[in-house]
Amino acid sequence: MLGLEIHVGMNSEIPVTSILEMRYPDGPWERLDVPGDKRAHFAYKLKRSTRSFDYRFRAGDAKTRRYTVDVVPPPQ
Repeated sequence: MLGLEIHVGMNSEIPVTSILEMRYPDGPWERLDVPGDKRAHFAYKLKRSTRSFDYRFRAGDAKTRRYTVDVVPPPQ
């Protein structure tokens, strides 16, 4: 996978940061702090991944559902 940018927006009270939680199929959840802008928009750019993974965002007491990114070999 060449790259992926993950975005999330909030419709409630604006938190200062959100937490991106990522997990590869054989590992624990990893937590990354993601700062937001004044419009409660949060983004994280993943430059490269060679394996599929799950992710979700948390901000304050809100969290998204779990999403899965499936990484497949490039076409030949």
